[in-house]
Amino acid sequence: MEAIGFDVGTLGNHEFDEGIVELQRMIHGGEHPKGTKGYDGMNFPIVAANAFDTEKGELITEPYVIKEVGGKKIGFIGVVTQETPNMIVRKGNETLKITDEVEAINQYTEELKKQGIKAIVVLAHNPTTQTGKADLYDATDIAERVDDEVDVIFAAHNHVSVNKEVDNKLIVQAYSYGSAFSDVDLELDPVSGDIVSKKAEIVTVYQKNYTPDSNVAAIMKKYEDLIAPIKAEVVGVSSAALPKGYPSATEEQGDNALGNLIADGMKKTMDADFALMNGGGVRTDLPAGNVTFGDLFAIQPFGNVLNKVKLSGADLETVLNNQITDRGLDFHIAGFKYTYTYDSTTKSGKVVDIFLPDGSKINKNNEYSVVVNNYMYGNVKYGIGSLGTDLEIGPVDLTATVAYVKSLPNQFDYKVEGRIQKVMVPVTTP
Repeated sequence: MEAIGFDVGTLGNHEFDEGIVELQRMIHGGEHPKGTKGYDGMNFPIVAANAFDTEKGELITEPYVIKEVGGKKIGFIGVVTQETPNMIVRKGNETLKITDEVEAINQYTEELKKQGIKAIVVLAHNPTTQTGKADLYDATDIAERVDDEVDVIFAAHNHVSVNKEVDNKLIVQAYSYGSAFSDVDLELDPVSGDIVSKKAEIVTVYQKNYTPDSNVAAIMKKYEDLIAPIKAEVVGVSSAALPKGYPSATEEQGDNALGNLIADGMKKTMDADFALMNGGGVRTDLPAGNVTFGDLFAIQPFGNVLNKVKLSGADLETVLNNQITDRGLDFHIAGFKYTYTYDSTTKSGKVVDIFLPDGSKINKNNEYSVVVNNYMYGNVKYGIGSLGTDLEIGPVDLTATVAYVKSLPNQFDYKVEGRIQKVMVPVTTP
């Protein structure tokens, strides 16, 4: 990032992957047991106005920074989604507190205004969509509620393209992983310093069209070489190739072998009754033969954290119905089976029965422990977060999958096995 030339950054949920102390080391410098020697920290400021360390009773970083551009001053305020504590490992983050984004932005906007600064940009690790709103703590909602002196909001977190205006505030997001960037042009009043015109373009970066910067390429190669032996570690052997995919809504047996494997690993790791895994979180196929850490990392690259909750049988049925859409089924499952109907004409379906491993039907009044990932927990459409109780946060999903594969026989053989079965739509007699 220093080589690229960043001027200011903010925090996202993954900055807390190893806790607050490690986050401070990343910002200010210091040694990590598994890190390269002589790390001296970041040479640009990180700002977050709503991330507190309750042990110290203060913000983890400065809330904002002022930059001079074209002879005028622009204030940059950072915030991170309030969803963060439910997405990260608890160890090392026991004293983390994320407060309301709007309140934090308004507090420091007022402070900037008192300094005569009228051009204000918010760096928000909060999601949104081009039309409508995302799930929780949406940047569009923030734009509607913050001080009108805020001019631009850089959204993040849900990895989509956004370029829109809401309440005269420009909101942009440029996909993920450097596949695009937000090119924002601002025109400032030469006297007042206020932003009088703003526009943006989301520019997709097709790597084949560019020669990598030699300095950055050398940095990347250094770390690629360091992680090569880690990626090459063999953790198991699969007797067959396991293709990625969503559960099928049209075939009689709808489950997916690779999805079954991942869900089984989640269930075992969290000692849960059931597991649910979203199909979009399985990113690539598993080749036949030796299974390496790198293979599994490619399948689950997001670093999502396992969340275990309690759901009643009735609530589980609701959640399963919520994941049936016009695109079909979403969840891979473990610990139970279910039957469903699906009408390809209307592209709609419904759960019929849910069965326990012994073949008996689930008791809708009983409570069961269910493990999902933090993305699923926070997805309002699924309803897991609102229906679930007794949240327990576990390890990163990849860690669970690697440990599970290591526990399997020397050559494992995962197959479609009828965990999810389509049945005929009942015919209603007039």
